[in-house]
This record gives sequence, structure tokens and C-alpha cells, in this order.
Amino acid sequence: MASGTVVVFAGPTIGHSDVRALLPAARVMPPIAAADLWDLDLGPGDTVAVIDGYYFQRRSVRHKELVALCDRGVTVAGAASLGALRAAELEPFGMIGVGQVFQWYRSGLIEGDDEVAVVHGSPAEGFPAFSEAMVTVRATVDAAVAAGDCPPRSADLIVAALVAMPFTERTVAGMLTRIAAELGPELAEEFARIWTKWQVDVKREDAETLLRMIARDELPERDVRSLSAHVDETDVAGISLFLGWAASERGTTGDSGAFISEGLMVACARMLAADFPVLHRRVALAAALPSDPPDQAVLTELLTTRGLIDQPSDIAALVNPWLTETERDSANTVEQLTIFLARTHTAPWLAEQTAAAMDRMGIAKHWRAVADRVLRLNAELIERRPNFDFDRVPVDDVRRWCERRWLGADTAVTDQEWLLALADRGFVDERTWRDQARRTFPFALLRADRYEDLRIFDEPNPTDAKGDQDNSPSS
Repeated sequence: MASGTVVVFAGPTIGHSDVRALLPAARVMPPIAAADLWDLDLGPGDTVAVIDGYYFQRRSVRHKELVALCDRGVTVAGAASLGALRAAELEPFGMIGVGQVFQWYRSGLIEGDDEVAVVHGSPAEGFPAFSEAMVTVRATVDAAVAAGDCPPRSADLIVAALVAMPFTERTVAGMLTRIAAELGPELAEEFARIWTKWQVDVKREDAETLLRMIARDELPERDVRSLSAHVDETDVAGISLFLGWAASERGTTGDSGAFISEGLMVACARMLAADFPVLHRRVALAAALPSDPPDQAVLTELLTTRGLIDQPSDIAALVNPWLTETERDSANTVEQLTIFLARTHTAPWLAEQTAAAMDRMGIAKHWRAVADRVLRLNAELIERRPNFDFDRVPVDDVRRWCERRWLGADTAVTDQEWLLALADRGFVDERTWRDQARRTFPFALLRADRYEDLRIFDEPNPTDAKGDQDNSPSS
């Protein structure tokens, strides 16, 4: 059996007791649904087996959630039902498929998720199936044809009639009624005989095959050259969209019962912590720089490789718009380049990097609690004022509060200073700041002064050294 943790999502294809009989140490869970994977603390050496999954009663597991596990080095395999469908769709991105149903999806013989769908009972009942999967029909008539007990033409007519049925109506009685109405009572009688004699529970067989392969540690190797384009370092847009989405999906439930995503936790820290730029700088430089500490040659090569400059003399023109007048006058070239990299590494994917750094520093729990306070206050406002609209919060008032909180400015700052202040906190642009800040502003305005714990670091003046071992995150 695989050496790490094994998690199996199953029911109704195969019962949980039957899964444990084949994989005694496995963690067996109900059919998979959207966001179920975010709560699993898994990494390289661990295995996730997807057999069954919701797509009708609850939101279906998204492709990106499975790809995220593959990218993390988790072995993700699917078979039998929704697992077979997702494996066929995600094979190029590292998911492993097993069994006949997977091969049918992979070849294009079947396409729709209704091919494997069944109506079933609740978890407390053991997920009893109340209808039949279309793939079971296909496997059954194929077995009869292979044995010479059914003409291929009859099999084709039966499949064509039943594939057009809603999956909720594919009971044995419903299928016989459909065949009799479309193809005549004789063929309905023929199908009843074939069903009784040749029925093949292909989903169950595929599920058992997958579980036995895991037990024997015989899953095929995935093609590591085909990992998700979302983490291809040359695909900046893909990285931003994928990891920004991931940060919005992952999270925990706060004391108020509200869901606190990683993205919300980071957004609250960006807005409320005066010393957040120190953390952003560390995270950004850890992601941007190939060495620590960097020197001018390394930085110049990095910028040249990325096509930002053609020669060293181009550095000033590149970085000057990203520097204050004081920084241009007093910082040396290496310092200016690191400031430039920190301020330009503001993509949404840094929310995930920042959340991971906050977790390593031991402050994530605190900032999730702060985010919970923000959500509670917002809920109170909406309850008291049903017409309250965050999009109508005056953006000028929010900016003035930020200027005072972040920069200690009693008078308005220039637009250039403002944009650099946003970049120091990892905001991609002013629109992104506005969307996040408006939802944090009621708490900032009404409650922030009550708390003395709205800091990232305990010390008043934390060192900005990238290599600091106590607080500096790694890439």
C-alpha cells in the first residue's frame, strides 16, 4: 500500500466497509463535492482516490481543486464514476485514471456525466442506489454481445434508446418502459432477459481495481512533464488566476460560523496592519529572487532574462517610476532593484504565498479571527441597514484613512506616493484595493482603534532582511 495517507471518496458505487476491507488504513469519505479537498492536509507521498462525487445535489468538485493536489505532489487517481470522468479530463495535468469507464471517457465513447450518475440515498443509509448508471447498461449489453447472446444491432438500439433518458428515470422498470415504447415489447423482453443474465456492475469492478492497485502500490506513474499549465512559471496569467482562485477557496470556518478564506485573511491584514509592507516585501522577494542575498549581477541577469532590460544601463529607466524621490537619491542599485521587484510582484497568487507565510509565522489564526470580526460587523450593518451597499462606501474616505494608517500622513499624499503605497502592500492596482478595502472599511473606521493587536510583527521595527530566520517566509 502507498506509504502516505490515503483518502478515498466513495458511495454509492462501493460501500465504505468494502473500501476499508481493501484499504484498512484509508480515510474513507462520502462522495466528493466542491471545496472538500481544501481541508485535507496532504503532500507528496499521499494519495487521493476519487470514485464517487456529487454534481446534482451539491456543487461538483472543480477541476482546479484536483489539479492543485497534483501540483502539490499528491497522487490523485480516479475510477468508476465521477472519478473516471475527472481523470479522463485531467490526465494531461497529472491525474491518474483506472478502469473501463475511464477508458470509455478517455476514448470519447462516452462524454456526459449522466453516464455514471445515479439517484441514491443518504450517507446514514449507506448511499443505496435507486437507479442504474448508463455505463452499467453499456457493459451489460457488451457482455451479451460478446457471448453471442444479443445481436449487435439490438444492442445499439437499446443503448440509443436509454442514453436519451434522464438519469433520474433509469430504473429497471423505467428502462423497460422506454424500450417497449420506442422499440417494441419484444426488445423490452429481450433486454429484461439480458439484464438478468449478463448484468455487469462495471463501476463497482473499476472501483475495486483502483483500490487493489493502491493497496499493492501499483498505480501507474504520471507523466511529470504534463503538470498543470497553471503552475508553468512562464504562464504568468495562469499562475495569477489559478493561485488567486485557490486562495479564495481555501480557508476555515470562523467562530461566527462564517467561512474565512485565505484571501480574506490576507486582505484584512493588508488593510489593517501598518507593518504589512514588511511581510509583503519578504514574500515577494522570496518568490522573485533566485538567490539570497542577491547581488547586482544576479539581479541584472534576472531582468535581462525576463526581457525587462537589454543592458545594465537600462536599469534606471526601468526602476525609477517605482521609487520615491528619497529612494532614488539614497538607495544603491541593489536596494533599488529589490524595491522594484517587491513592488512589481503583486499578482493575486501572492495571496497564497502570504497566507502560507503567515501560517509558518504562527499568526494566521490571529488574522483569521480579525477577519471574523470584520465579517461579524458587516453582517450587523446589513441586518440593521438592509439597504447598506459596500460599493457605495466613499472611496475618498477610505483612501484618507489608509493614508493616515499606512503612511502616518496628516495631509493628502501625491498620486505617485499613493500607488507606491498600494504596491508595498501587494495590491495589483487601485481597483483591487478599492474592492477589498470597502468591505474592510466599516471595521477599520469603527473598530480598529479598539485593538492593539493589528500588527504582523510583535517588534515595533522588524528587520527587513530577507534571510531573517524567525519570520521570513521561504518560496
